[in-house]
Amino acid sequence: MSECGYRAVSPVLSLHDVRASTPRPVRISGFTVVDARATDTNFGIAVDGSSHVTIDHNHTVNTASSGIIVWGSSDVLVEHNEVELACNAGAASENECLSIGETDTFEVRYNHVHDGNPVRGEGIDAKDGSSNGLVYGNRVEGVQGVGIYVDAWDKPTSSIEVFANLVHDVDGDGIAIGSEQGGQLSDVRVFNNLVSGAYWVGVNLHSCCTGSHPVSGVEVVNNTLYGNGTSGWGGRILDENDQATGVVIRNNLCAGNHSFEIALEGGVGPGDITADHNLIEAYHGYTGETCGADCVVGDPLLVAPASGDYHLEAGSPAIDAGSATGAPAVDCDGTPRPQGPGFDIGAFEHGGGSIFTDGFESGDTSAWTTQ
Repeated sequence: MSECGYRAVSPVLSLHDVRASTPRPVRISGFTVVDARATDTNFGIAVDGSSHVTIDHNHTVNTASSGIIVWGSSDVLVEHNEVELACNAGAASENECLSIGETDTFEVRYNHVHDGNPVRGEGIDAKDGSSNGLVYGNRVEGVQGVGIYVDAWDKPTSSIEVFANLVHDVDGDGIAIGSEQGGQLSDVRVFNNLVSGAYWVGVNLHSCCTGSHPVSGVEVVNNTLYGNGTSGWGGRILDENDQATGVVIRNNLCAGNHSFEIALEGGVGPGDITADHNLIEAYHGYTGETCGADCVVGDPLLVAPASGDYHLEAGSPAIDAGSATGAPAVDCDGTPRPQGPGFDIGAFEHGGGSIFTDGFESGDTSAWTTQ
């Protein structure tokens, strides 16, 4: 399956230079934590009320609650961990497989989160008052509910980027964005992700779970979403939040999804959302379905989606058909954009090749090292 490996990093938040110069004297590295299940709230690794912490190269297996959780902290790096069979207390579990809450300035990168409990256990959550965060280069599969989730809950939550992740075969939405308990969520950017095989929707701006769900400044740009809606209902991008403002849906490649490619529900007004330069394979006749301005309708000509290669073939109508406005400077593989006279639609820029090959299986993730 196509993976994403970053040699270059988005300059949007400009946090990497700051973090590179900040020492992290606390490091949790190289541990294997198995069967932490004495109570329903047992975690594998927990960081609370701390700063300048690195959590790397650990493996948590069969934990009652989160495999890794960070709470009330600042300047935390979570990288190259494997979180397996987390939230195995089922409905009694708290938080998610890998949770970041009430934390400022964080990176969650190059982790493999998989096989959560079938009752409860979302993959990676950045939530509940967290800010200034980057979630990238992760692989999430076989989890319940949501693969990657940005949720304000009941606190102001802002400035979070989700990019270059692979999310596949999750029992819910691939990537979700929302405010479950009325906290203001703002400035969220979702780009260069590959989402396939989600039970419901590839990217969902939802309206759960109270009457107040304020969300503003969300950009969903240059993602590839393929084959979602395996439940028999679902699709690529769904905006059902009637309180969301300043939403941008641009340069996304949407194909092979069940009920729709892009749909707006819940009274979303035309002044609240900008949709343009997306590619959809076809219209399905779903209520609220849209493509936006300057869209492309047709077969995207992917290399081999049935075997997991979502790069563009020569002659794809997605090539050079995207907008330069707000487009990331590199693609999911780290290839500079554009490679031709225009920016391509989707997570992969044609002509750049792939710099990542099965790093999780081989154990070699050197191609994901930021330069």
